[in-house]
Amino acid sequence: MATTLNFDTANEYRYPIGSWRFLGDVPPGEAGPHPLTFYQSVRLTASGDEPILAGPISLAYEWNERWLAEVELFLFPETAGYSGFEQMTFVSVADGRTYGSSFLDIQRVDFDSLVIGLCYRPLAPGRLQRAALEVGAAAGPALARIGPSVPVLPAGRVVVPSVRVHAAFDYHFVPAFSLGTFFGYRYLQADFPAATGSGEMSFRDVADVYPYTTEPITRVIELTSPVRTVSRSGLTYGLRVSFRI
Repeated sequence: MATTLNFDTANEYRYPIGSWRFLGDVPPGEAGPHPLTFYQSVRLTASGDEPILAGPISLAYEWNERWLAEVELFLFPETAGYSGFEQMTFVSVADGRTYGSSFLDIQRVDFDSLVIGLCYRPLAPGRLQRAALEVGAAAGPALARIGPSVPVLPAGRVVVPSVRVHAAFDYHFVPAFSLGTFFGYRYLQADFPAATGSGEMSFRDVADVYPYTTEPITRVIELTSPVRTVSRSGLTYGLRVSFRI
């Protein structure tokens, strides 16, 4: 069974607080730690549009005309990510100017889930009945991965639960082939633990605009992120194509 779906998640933003500081020999007034605001877009595509995705692939075993057992694999692509952090700034002890980083990073996140469940057909297809109604529920593990934030935060991965419920209508053109629609809800959320990383970053006078007239200050920083919650939970709907062997 192959489906195409639209993930109708809310376009939410969260603003957890992390921190950053300079490493090495820097003036005490500049060393930090300094607060840093992280933010995320629950839904993000390269074009900014609502993602329309090639959906999960599932295999179902018919116990009888009413009951089915199914296994579903869903490789959720890197559509949305933990969308980096705001500009880092500090006030120079030497000249009193405010310097800020010109770096903004996006950490991509993807989920791969495997769920096992049961489906029931209150209206089953038959010799004289081509339409079918189906409801089902499934649960299982999902592997969530967050990419590195170059040049600072490391990549990470966690295993989380995944739950899916759905209702579907199918029309069987022949016993071996049907085309239909579905509507459902999928719970898929991961909490990535706090992480710390370090790397070089350049800072410029925030009052200096392109073409720049001052040289940047390049230093090694250490950045600590908060717990990052990324959700792919939401309503799903779309088309599905079924083949019966």
